[in-house]
Amino acid sequence: MTQHTTNSIRNVVLASYAGAGKTSLAEALVYSAGVIPAMGSTLTGNTVGDFEPEEVHHHHSMSTALLHFDFKDTSFNILDAPGSLDFFADTKSTIHVADAAVLVIGASGLRSEVERIWDVIQEREIPSVIFVNELDKEHTNFESTLEEISKVLEIACIPIGLGPMRWPLAAENPNR
Repeated sequence: MTQHTTNSIRNVVLASYAGAGKTSLAEALVYSAGVIPAMGSTLTGNTVGDFEPEEVHHHHSMSTALLHFDFKDTSFNILDAPGSLDFFADTKSTIHVADAAVLVIGASGLRSEVERIWDVIQEREIPSVIFVNELDKEHTNFESTLEEISKVLEIACIPIGLGPMRWPLAAENPNR
């Protein structure tokens, strides 16, 4: 394992409502980095992030999971925060220790929790991006999702990637 200085460690929180796909995104990141041999699924209960029996049973996170991978000279700690408002204190605490945030939004639309989470991210003034998930589901409309995000969060959305994308991690990992 590579030893890192504190300057080369990044703590990135994945935050949103339950069911937006945070755990699946975290799973895809560690899989692409070569940390796990196959991706798990929250539906089958075999993700590395949701391992507690209650999380497996309910198909969503109940506490923040820490997933780790190295990329080039940087060590990434992915903090998969719970999405249910029942566990909002955990999500808020996780945002406060993060260096950056990824707000995960399902293409099926925003939920009320998103505004609370976004407010905490903005209060903390950490770099953040919005990841629109579930674009492969039937009847999703990327443009209307961006419009809804812009309206609800009162921000200008600028898409930085559309369509199939190659994960740069997988391209550099000879095991993939």
